[in-house]
Amino acid sequence: MLGSAFAEKIEFKENDAHKLVDKGIDYCKTVEKVWSDYKVDQYCRKALRFFRKALRIGGLTEQELINVYLNQGVCYGYMRCYDKAAESFSKALKLDPRNTLALLNRAINYANIGERDKAIEDLEKVIVLDTHSPQGEFAQKAEEILDCL
Repeated sequence: MLGSAFAEKIEFKENDAHKLVDKGIDYCKTVEKVWSDYKVDQYCRKALRFFRKALRIGGLTEQELINVYLNQGVCYGYMRCYDKAAESFSKALKLDPRNTLALLNRAINYANIGERDKAIEDLEKVIVLDTHSPQGEFAQKAEEILDCL
């Protein structure tokens, strides 16, 4: 246990923003495999720390920034901080306004905080823009969510 805590401190002292982004994304991927709310919260908080540090260090490519904001949004969504999640997805959309994944996720979080009109607007954009996902899966998902709103 002590070795693990020591390794964690070394990683946080690292000044390579690119590695911090990768480490944060690794924690996000782990969240998908965890069923305990406590563990999900724990992994998301770790991922968010890596992302915040990477953003402070700077030097990230535009695609890395988009990935940071997308994954931040996912973490906030898992933690039920839907307003922060929507804000993170909005940051990703400022860099790539046609990002259907960010639009779909922002719509879900808008719906969770009662912003129905904003959610519908994003979902309709996803349906129009989704030409890149396999068999238009984002558009299909957007249509399913629209049916529920």
